[in-house]
Amino acid sequence: MFTYRTVIRVRDADPGGVLFFGRYFGLAHDALEAMMAARGAPYAAHFTEKDYVIPVVHAESDHRAPLEMGEEASVSLELVECGTRRFAISHTIKKADGRVACTIKTAHVAVSKQTGRVIKLPEEVVQALNRGRKSVT
Repeated sequence: MFTYRTVIRVRDADPGGVLFFGRYFGLAHDALEAMMAARGAPYAAHFTEKDYVIPVVHAESDHRAPLEMGEEASVSLELVECGTRRFAISHTIKKADGRVACTIKTAHVAVSKQTGRVIKLPEEVVQALNRGRKSVT
C-alpha cells in the first residue's frame, strides 16, 4: 500500500467549489506517479527514456462524497493485479475526516513504441509495483 496526500486546488473545482468528477482520475494518476518515483521507477521515464509506454487501458470509478477546494485528501494505492502483460491498481481517495470520497480502479499495459503493440511488462516495472507489497505465505 502507498499513500499520497494532496490538497484540492481551485483549478480542479467546478463553479460550486467541488472537485470536478474527471479530476479524480488526475488525483489517482498523480498518486501512481508519486508511488513509482518513490520506488525508484519514475513514471515519466517510461514515456520519455524507455522504448515503451504504459497507458491506462481501463478505468472505472465510484463517487461517494464530494471533495471541496482547499480540502486535504489522501489517495491510497494497492496493487490488485500484476500479470505478465497487465497490472491493475485500486485507488481509494479519502477526505480529511477519513470518509471515502471515491474509489478508482485502473488497468495498465506496456506498449512498444516501435510496434504499437502490447508487450510483456518490463521487469523494472514489475519490481517497482511489487516493492513494499506484503507477501502472503
